[in-house]
Amino acid sequence: MRIGYDAKRAFHNKSGLGNYSRDLIRILAEAHPEQDFYLFNPKQRRSLDFGHDWENVHEVGPSSLLSKVVHPIWRSRTIINSLEKLEIDVYHGLSNELPIGLSRSSVKGILTVHDLIFMRYPKLYKPTDRLSYRKKMSHACQDATQIVAISEQTKEDLVHYMNVPKEKIEVIYQGCHPEFGVEQSTAELKAVKTEFELDKDFMLSVGTIEKRKNQESIVKALPLVKELDLVLVGKHSSYFHRLKKLAASLGVLHRVHFLEKVPTRQLSALYQLAKVFAYPSIFEGFGIPIIEALKSKCPIITSSGGVFSETAGPNSLYIDAQDFEALAKKTNELMNTPALVSEMQLAGLDYVQRFNENEIGRKWMSLYQSL
Repeated sequence: MRIGYDAKRAFHNKSGLGNYSRDLIRILAEAHPEQDFYLFNPKQRRSLDFGHDWENVHEVGPSSLLSKVVHPIWRSRTIINSLEKLEIDVYHGLSNELPIGLSRSSVKGILTVHDLIFMRYPKLYKPTDRLSYRKKMSHACQDATQIVAISEQTKEDLVHYMNVPKEKIEVIYQGCHPEFGVEQSTAELKAVKTEFELDKDFMLSVGTIEKRKNQESIVKALPLVKELDLVLVGKHSSYFHRLKKLAASLGVLHRVHFLEKVPTRQLSALYQLAKVFAYPSIFEGFGIPIIEALKSKCPIITSSGGVFSETAGPNSLYIDAQDFEALAKKTNELMNTPALVSEMQLAGLDYVQRFNENEIGRKWMSLYQSL
């Protein structure tokens, strides 16, 4: 087969959707050397070097000068000509989008939908962005031969908000980078602590520093958790300044470590060093950091409701996302109950097997071949 991917995020996004794209392409390219995978990159300049490790992976970009200049139009419309010229069998939109009119071509379209947060929580988005996202999503759902949701929660939202028939949606979970779960040496862990000046034990949270991720609840909990510092890893937004002011007003700013652009190997070490992983997000389509924490044997406290129990499993601890006192109480409970920590670590490792990349790859290839 010739399988094409919208690889914009794979080449130009260092987190979230980019990680999802790179991991899926890597899993399939390694497991299926007999198949050809085409990565359609709309921009000539790369933010990330990716795709050179496999002989069966080929990068494709706009060919004409006009397409190179107005690459968004190539990605959303005229790319169909390239797909048909290369005799692509299946084109996979990895991040909520497909070229307009794909259903009128000879190419089958698969759409991955991560979440519909812009519809669930419209106040978090500008009106123009909401309109754009809804329009793109509507076109993509109509043009797709098959839709894949990354969780049962996202499937429910597609049915509710976009009126997509249930039978058109399949759920295939996502995994995470294989680096997570690889036990690091004492020397490596010590080096990471030294580099980031982490002298005390700490609780960890990973994700873009933004209102929806709700790191505010963790900062508010910190005065009630005397034994731990807080490490927040993620890209900064304007919300970052709000958190700094909050931490300063609570007298805990010296205990909060803001880190950006942490390499995967070092991020894996931070998970292994952390005493608690706190993730009081308001809403997620899946929550990859939860999987990373489970694989790293880091006990999890996350939000109740939504997708969180689906991702974190029955042995993680759950709170109302806004209840910082409950977060502090659960954190202190873990610090004072080693037996509970051990139980959560073992149960988490068992639960996370459902996100095994071999199973994920098998399901995707089976779906491609069924179209």
